[in-house]
Amino acid sequence: MSTATLTEQTTASPAPRSFSTVKITDLKLGSTLRCPIYDARSDRNVLLVGSGAKLNRALLTRLSQRGISDVRIETSELEHVAPKAAAAARSGGTARKANGFASRSADALVWRPNSFINQVRALSDQTYDAERSKQFSEEIQHSVAQVDRLFGAISQHKVGSASTLSAVSAESLRRISEDLDLFVSLGLQNTFENYPSQHSFRMAMTALVIGTMMGLDRDELIELGIGCIIHDLGMMQVDPKIVDSTQRLSRIDFLEITKHPTRTFDMISSISEIPTSSRMVAYQVHERCDGSGYPRGRKACQIHPLAKIAAVADVFVALISFRPHRRGCQPYEAITKVLEEAHRGTLDSQAVRALLHAVSLFPIGSLVELSDGRWGTVIRGNGKEFARPVLEVDSKIIDLMTEANLRILRPLSKPPVVRTDEPSW
Repeated sequence: MSTATLTEQTTASPAPRSFSTVKITDLKLGSTLRCPIYDARSDRNVLLVGSGAKLNRALLTRLSQRGISDVRIETSELEHVAPKAAAAARSGGTARKANGFASRSADALVWRPNSFINQVRALSDQTYDAERSKQFSEEIQHSVAQVDRLFGAISQHKVGSASTLSAVSAESLRRISEDLDLFVSLGLQNTFENYPSQHSFRMAMTALVIGTMMGLDRDELIELGIGCIIHDLGMMQVDPKIVDSTQRLSRIDFLEITKHPTRTFDMISSISEIPTSSRMVAYQVHERCDGSGYPRGRKACQIHPLAKIAAVADVFVALISFRPHRRGCQPYEAITKVLEEAHRGTLDSQAVRALLHAVSLFPIGSLVELSDGRWGTVIRGNGKEFARPVLEVDSKIIDLMTEANLRILRPLSKPPVVRTDEPSW
């Protein structure tokens, strides 16, 4: 299948936040469809039944005989067409509240009963566990090494295995479920050196957190992770003099950079197990919602939903990362720039909102000065209360949601100098 053909297939792909997957046995017999229903087995819109059709037993039997057990339908239509599923969704909201994540939700972020975030532990009043932090760090280094070896094999035209990619993504999800905020903090640490494998993995970590906050299920997240990990493979075929340039790229050199998504697509063509949606993430991650991206200048409705998430993660991680021609931004500055891009319409606003929910306006790991003169480190987010995260100050946990008279004044690039009245001699 050609790249062009594959790209066109996603033109009308539904965003996960607008659609729900339900079993055909939950569809209400006798109801008339006010919107189409689609095959849930596909990551693009495969029409099963058009709007205006009446759901009857014969129709559902035909679907079942075709091996279809689940369908995708607009979430707003659940109550009308699948009241059982609607009731389950409502109970899922109750479970979220009991799980402690209600404060991290928002009307614009829809969590389904099968959303992975329902498996994430709520640890808003706890600091990071030292043993778990060490374990996560070691496991992440191991994952990066796996990705690096896979990149090397593919670049040498050896057939790689998608199982490694799936396993690495699955392991990341396990870490997210155990402590999402700790996982975020490690992903935002600019400690990796080799490019592109380390950048790709850090970007995948951030994308998985965004996708989790957007309510994606486990399979969708794994496909997102795979696409992010492989997205910069094609950069290995770009002249190192261009990649490592300490000067602003010329137009010709930048045009060479814009070829790398197509090269990535070609490099993974022999790995048949990579899902279609993962290929689209790798191919479209540099597209922009206003059509200003590359390689094909696609606009929002033509970009795969997972690729929109990956784009936000890629921009954010790139901004905080060191490059030969510039230093990395402070995380607060990077978040500000990402918000500006969303306002201009280049990045998907829902994915940016989810990033804010995950990392806060003063991103996890940031040093900040408080209104009472103290300074501390952001260790956990507080959902839609972007400017009131959880801090560690003087070895104590302070949740700004419960401290009405306390607020963050500004981010700090380094701990302030403590002055004393003692003479210096």
